[in-house]
Amino acid sequence: MNIIPEIESPLSENYIDFLKELKILLNGLSGNRTIDIKNIIIEQNFGFNAILLCKLISDENPDAAITYSVNMRDKNRIALFSDLITLNQLGLKNIIISEGLHPVKTVFHSAKPVYDIDVIALSSIIKKSKSINHLIENNSNNDLLDDNVVDAEDAAYNIGNFNLGVKIAASTPADMVKIKKLTAVGADNFIINSFTDNIGAIEYIKKEHKNVYIYINELEIGRTFNSLDEAYAKALSLKADGLIIKIINPKINILKKL
Repeated sequence: MNIIPEIESPLSENYIDFLKELKILLNGLSGNRTIDIKNIIIEQNFGFNAILLCKLISDENPDAAITYSVNMRDKNRIALFSDLITLNQLGLKNIIISEGLHPVKTVFHSAKPVYDIDVIALSSIIKKSKSINHLIENNSNNDLLDDNVVDAEDAAYNIGNFNLGVKIAASTPADMVKIKKLTAVGADNFIINSFTDNIGAIEYIKKEHKNVYIYINELEIGRTFNSLDEAYAKALSLKADGLIIKIINPKINILKKL
């Protein structure tokens, strides 16, 4: 089982400096067998465009699986569809979606959340859509008409075959219902927010031949867990496929202690 780093796009740090620190981090971790340096997650969070960062890292690491992570809080379906088309054009086929924290739990307390569609609806749209026309047709409200799109069936507009991951909770009966719906629509990977005692949810996902990852914030090390080794052992006991650790700052992070 590997540890996979997730790094969010910074809010105010100089882009060039951030990219340098990120390269140093990735190069420094490349010799660690526990850390899956060929699987890197970049989360869009307020700062500069994460798709651009994914593209740059992908170009420099052609063998790596670069994953773009985005949430329902910040974008309406038009912006989300634009992301899908852009990712496809850039050859980035790995995506993780989540509901996202409410703005009151972020640095932008007064921001208005979007939540235009939920993760189940977007997952269904992503997995059923093969072209821009299908994307529009599978839109739950069918806001747009096919004739609004020029050359919609052109290969340039093909958005199929995304490797889709969804961040979820797995602690309540409602969570289990959501997991079953996401499995039915074709989600490929399930990223469980923090650890859960609901072994049944993990067993169900594995039975459906889907991947399960445990997701924690590096700040939980030292609080929820005494050490990274303890968190790793816990994920291993749950038979997870990997442990995703969100890195708050590439300069100072828990993975450097490995």
